Amino acid sequence: GAKVDGSSFFQEAILKGASGLILSEEFAAEFRKIEQTAEDVWVFFVPDTKAILHALAKKWRLQFQIPFIAVTGSVGNTTTKELLKHILEKQGHKVFATHNSENGSIGLPLNILALRPSHTVAIFELGVEKIGEMNVLCEVLSFVTISIITTILESHLKYFESLDLVIKEKIKLQSITREFVCIDNDFKKYITRVPVVSFGTKDSSDIVYASLSTKVTILDCKNDKNYIVNILYHEGFHHCLVAAFTVALFFKIQPKMIIDTIESFKKIAGRFSVHHLKSGGMIINDAYNAVNPIVMLKSVQAFVEF
Repeated sequence: GAKVDGSSFFQEAILKGASGLILSEEFAAEFRKIEQTAEDVWVFFVPDTKAILHALAKKWRLQFQIPFIAVTGSVGNTTTKELLKHILEKQGHKVFATHNSENGSIGLPLNILALRPSHTVAIFELGVEKIGEMNVLCEVLSFVTISIITTILESHLKYFESLDLVIKEKIKLQSITREFVCIDNDFKKYITRVPVVSFGTKDSSDIVYASLSTKVTILDCKNDKNYIVNILYHEGFHHCLVAAFTVALFFKIQPKMIIDTIESFKKIAGRFSVHHLKSGGMIINDAYNAVNPIVMLKSVQAFVEF
């Protein structure tokens, strides 16, 4: 990362059984001191370890012809990813999905390298904090089947400075998307290179939903179909739910089967997860979102309505 060079842990890696190492050239002299104790370990010294990590991940990604789904946005990425994973696995798919929220320039390539030939679908989160980071992530992924952009808020403004710059960065994902971009209806006008399927509460959305505390009603405008999902949660979750529902339709899954699977979804710890106490009280844990003031405000609003 920015403060610690991973190459400095090479001795620990060897002790834990690493069979090979890719180290920064700066650590060559230090490695030579213990070289005789690591005769069975192969080592490459390179000028830029992150560049090598990206190149290896891209090479490995190109070995796969399965559907790749990329998820980005200012909030809801992990929940959308896990919902979609849950739906597809119930249909028999062997799904690889980003571990936790490892979605940056180190986490993404490491997750790609964890892909195996047995996987039939891959879902990756893409997170950016600075201008230009999406270019790097797109280069590593090369191309994806479907992109999901959950929503875009005024987040990471330390580096982006304005919502417009956040939008410009997020929508770069369309440049590597082959089938369609599934996006919050408020931002569909920014998708100009590929087909778009929008979702939201406005009538202009392709997939319209109405959110209540105990259920969400979904209207598929293209096919003139109505669906009801009975699930106790808040509107932010419902937004993610509808994004996952929309992409699941691409896999030719019957809407009722999608809904039944969503209703069995187990909530993610730290993301508005509800814990019932023996005393009859209740604790709602939304601590993960505490780093984002805008999202935290929405959480407080959801607490009031819950």
